[in-house]
Amino acid sequence: MPGGWVWAYDGAMVAWRRNLVGGLLGVGLVLCGVLVVQGMTAARLPGCGEGGACADLTAGRWGWVGPVPVSVLGLMGYGLMCGCWLMRCWGWLRVAAVGAAGMGAWFVFVQAGLVGAWCGWCTAVHAVSFGVAGLALLERGATRKGLSVVLGLLGAGAVVLAQVSLEPGGVQDASAVDAVGGGEREDAAGRRVVRLLDGVGVEQAGGFGLVVGEQPMVGEASAELMVVKVVDYTCRECRAVSARLQELRRLAATEGLRVGEGVRPVEVALIVMHAPLSHRCNPYFSSTPERHAEACELARLALAVFRAERSGEIAAGSFVGVHGWLMERERTVAEARVEVERRVGGAVLSRFESDPWIDERLALGAEVLERSYETDAEGRLPQLYVGDLLLIGRPTVGQLRERLEEVLGGG
Repeated sequence: MPGGWVWAYDGAMVAWRRNLVGGLLGVGLVLCGVLVVQGMTAARLPGCGEGGACADLTAGRWGWVGPVPVSVLGLMGYGLMCGCWLMRCWGWLRVAAVGAAGMGAWFVFVQAGLVGAWCGWCTAVHAVSFGVAGLALLERGATRKGLSVVLGLLGAGAVVLAQVSLEPGGVQDASAVDAVGGGEREDAAGRRVVRLLDGVGVEQAGGFGLVVGEQPMVGEASAELMVVKVVDYTCRECRAVSARLQELRRLAATEGLRVGEGVRPVEVALIVMHAPLSHRCNPYFSSTPERHAEACELARLALAVFRAERSGEIAAGSFVGVHGWLMERERTVAEARVEVERRVGGAVLSRFESDPWIDERLALGAEVLERSYETDAEGRLPQLYVGDLLLIGRPTVGQLRERLEEVLGGG
């Protein structure tokens, strides 16, 4: 490279500009760190809302460059720039800053032109990179600024090319299994029943029927469309999808879904089926991974609340509140018990926690999960049953919307 290492220290920054750049780099490093944690835990970030663009972008197609999350690359990039700043390698700082700004411009285009949704935290990272690049290039004493721009943009272009060309290693898109059978029926007593897996496992006696109104639910039993979600409170992917389902319900009710040739509001309700990934309450498992050690106990707490609510001893909506709280982030049994007792009372919880019905529900969830090994789901969670379709993985809000419209006849 012309000038060798001397170029790296080219153009000492004035104190105020150096301090401002350092402050911006610190902010960018923290923001990238937050996004890395969000991607690892599926946590809900303030300002993003349930199932918002932050989760969809970090978990979706454009959240990865091959097997590496974009947030991790961002953290590495800001770490590199911080190192250059500390060592006063201003030439290399300019190259890295221009590269970061180029990547920022690309991801602004992705959000505006390809995804159609905005992640505030991601955009803040890009804004910081624009600021750092601008301040670094405005330094009067620096030379070879053109070389810095060329090298930086070449680096950004290489990353963009890699993202477009490589298969994203961490994306879990939805997969529809069309042959599982199911949908809504009316039984002999005139009750609304949602059927699951009627077309799977022919050697077994049919599928599974869930009577609407007698199951743990989020939403009204009169809702036009029912979605059955099979979940485990210790499953990180389940938490991510749960948030997106809530956003989907909101969009369906406010913006509407395509039905036939038009678009109209559709009320969507969720039937919650618990399938803990633990041998302690699932006989099809021979052991329990550490991360799922408390899965059965958490499910029992939620189902006890539902039974108490059905009996009329606690207020309507108690199950929805507890279920939503458990799905917000990872919870321990100890903290969950304290929260549930605060909401419904210790005496009520003790009375319903030993209800045999809870064991029946957990056994049903285990059977459904086991039967799903005969589909493309292969026993993975979360699972979403919509009509006769089974969706697996972590579908985005847009993918979920398409599937619902397909079931309604508007896809």
